Amino acid sequence: MRKQILSITLFLCYLCAPAQDNTPAEKDHVAYIFANFLGNDIKEEQPFNMTHGQEIDPDVSRDPKTGKHHLYWGNGYTAVAELNDDMLGINKESIKVITPDSTFREGIYVFYRKNIYYSLWSEDDTKSEDYRVRYGASTSPTGSIQIPDNNLILTKNPELGIYGTGHNAVLQTPGEDKCFIVYHRIKPVIPTL
Repeated sequence: MRKQILSITLFLCYLCAPAQDNTPAEKDHVAYIFANFLGNDIKEEQPFNMTHGQEIDPDVSRDPKTGKHHLYWGNGYTAVAELNDDMLGINKESIKVITPDSTFREGIYVFYRKNIYYSLWSEDDTKSEDYRVRYGASTSPTGSIQIPDNNLILTKNPELGIYGTGHNAVLQTPGEDKCFIVYHRIKPVIPTL
């Protein structure tokens, strides 16, 4: 996420993970240091006493109607919270669980297009050849997600050797009504060395 403050542009990266020593394996690679601005806001906390899932895959979406930013996260559930104006913390009073349905596994991505908030998420496991992307829509960035029939939008294509097409993001072309989906994929068989 990019944020302009006075004449300084900040690039903010949101990470959900317990504190760890992430020492780079090779010293000649560029090392990025991420400060834990969110403190204990979501660190190892499951909202509303959830008994399953993990706090992973954070994503930030800006609401063009209000200018507010929302942080989405979760595995096994989808949580959302409004970011503070400085984008360095969340409003804990705003935390909601908005899990679309039982197909939701992880990797929620929310974007706004033509007065609709689209949510895309991954179904199945990241190591599965059946990892795929589904979608739903809402009239609010924190509202109930309506799921249409046949909401699968990205899946494997064995004839082309494409498997595990999940964990996506959408790029919108500025000034045009054109969107591109980017995602990761796997090979069905991992070679041994």
